[in-house]
Amino acid sequence: MNKFIRIVTLTMILSSAVLGAKLELTGNCSCAAIQVSGLEPILEQSLQFNVACNEEGIDKCERLCIALVSAAKDKGPELICDKLKGHVSNMHVGLFTRICDANGWKFSGLKIPDPVCCHEGKPTQCGGTPE
Repeated sequence: MNKFIRIVTLTMILSSAVLGAKLELTGNCSCAAIQVSGLEPILEQSLQFNVACNEEGIDKCERLCIALVSAAKDKGPELICDKLKGHVSNMHVGLFTRICDANGWKFSGLKIPDPVCCHEGKPTQCGGTPE
């Protein structure tokens, strides 16, 4: 009987270790352009693969979002103005990330270098005429 209990206990320990490894939480990675003084995304993109729901996942998501923004290069103001469809003056926009459907967005430290200004949904020079 003692040997049976040891075998059952060992089996349970091994099973929980294997299941624990398989049950690591993962979730989606989202990137957003948000007015630095605001809370709501102007543009948001959820990426099509999962990251770990931990610090490593946060770092990976941030790197992926920065790569996505870098690929879009100077299209940021155009995309933002097209989305807002109106007049915007001196809007400071940053890149934010979120993983695993977290409640809040995390600022990546990356901002569009110049303020965004729009006239009738088109980017303009701030204080100037439409481009």
